[in-house]
Amino acid sequence: MNLNEINRIRHFGGEYTLKSEIKKMKKIIYFTFSLLIFFSCGSTKRFSKELSIKELEIRNLVPHPYKRNYIKIINYLYKNHRKDFIEIKGDFFNIKFGDNSAYNFMVGYQEDYDPYKTSLVVMISTSDNSVYSIKMNDVKVTSSKFGDLSEVSKAFRNYPPVLFIRKINVPSRYDIIELIKDDVITITIDGIIYEFVKKTA
Repeated sequence: MNLNEINRIRHFGGEYTLKSEIKKMKKIIYFTFSLLIFFSCGSTKRFSKELSIKELEIRNLVPHPYKRNYIKIINYLYKNHRKDFIEIKGDFFNIKFGDNSAYNFMVGYQEDYDPYKTSLVVMISTSDNSVYSIKMNDVKVTSSKFGDLSEVSKAFRNYPPVLFIRKINVPSRYDIIELIKDDVITITIDGIIYEFVKKTA
């Protein structure tokens, strides 16, 4: 076998190998594209987008910036129609109560708030600059979608807040987004109403 024949065999062998690889790649691309179409068509969930900061300001809604554990913890927005919001303190909204007091409000959904699972959680504590303890007030908490929240006892180390819980049936983890959409939690403290909303666009 001479050199020309050897080169010709190498040429056709390489061409054949290249064509085989191209065919394989085409099959992989086609298969991947088919899967994408299948899952796109099969997915029926649609999630509402969050409101922008500008839209929140227009509606007098105060957002909570804490989103590190979103889905596990979903904070509601405070409806600041009286302009009585003071500041964010950790997990709490610090809000005026009357002329001489302020309370800290933690309002939202929590997937696991030991020992409570998949529940609306409302905790209200007395602020440092408050004259009256929250324990001295008549407090009622209601969700527009899920009804009244029940006051429960839970041991706390440093401060005596009041805690309200409402268990929610959540079939699948991400269903909670739609379940609490547009919910309004109304907190009434001695006749003064505070509203917290889960508002989406």
